[in-house]
Amino acid sequence: MSKEKDERQLAALILAAGKGTRMGAERAKVLHRLHGNTMLDMVLRAVRDSGADPIVVIVGFDRESVIRALPGDVAWVNQKEQLGTGHAVLQAESVLSDTPGDILVLYGDVPLATGGTLKTLVAEHRKLGVDATLVSANVEGDTSYGRVVRAEDGAFERIVERKDASEAETLITEINTGLYCFRSEILFTRLKQVTNENEQGEYYLTDVFEIIKRNGGKVGVFTIPDAREAMGVDTLSGLEEAEKLLSERERKA
Repeated sequence: MSKEKDERQLAALILAAGKGTRMGAERAKVLHRLHGNTMLDMVLRAVRDSGADPIVVIVGFDRESVIRALPGDVAWVNQKEQLGTGHAVLQAESVLSDTPGDILVLYGDVPLATGGTLKTLVAEHRKLGVDATLVSANVEGDTSYGRVVRAEDGAFERIVERKDASEAETLITEINTGLYCFRSEILFTRLKQVTNENEQGEYYLTDVFEIIKRNGGKVGVFTIPDAREAMGVDTLSGLEEAEKLLSERERKA
């Protein structure tokens, strides 16, 4: 790894604006607890372990509770309208657009991702010298996750959200985990080109990868062996499953 790449700054952006209706409580989804810690606490720990600084959290629903839960050295930005993940990230432009390096982007309801995986993601991103890197995993059966569509030569082509996928695309087993690393100078420029022309009428963060490629940029894919590490938790049953996985992880440690 070159000296220039070693010295690039690493920031992190955590999306934590969602309500989590299916969790059955009128509070922010990221404040539900696992092993005594909120999901947001766990994500923050992994981000700190990756070496990222500064750290910014996007808040929205129940924002006062989320803000109170944040450590004093973590910044926050309010997403006033819930217009999609791409819109959420764009709210941090004023805070992170001058970051001379890379930005980790991840979700506050993905509590099982480890600092080690985030470190490896950043290392792969820099080694490949690409503009954006996404983490993928392979799963069996239909899931709600977006699919990673590849070209005939195996190169990344685009991400298609499950709700917008064709019948053939739903058969793809490689899924997008929602863990990303971007060159900061690319992220916000290309996000402004994302539209909401999709089934949900939202600005998808995942569309930015195809836009980067279309504009001559490079996108890398880092595949993790265990998809459970990137499991999103948005139901009470999902919370119970995450508890079991954490207990299993502790037993093996």
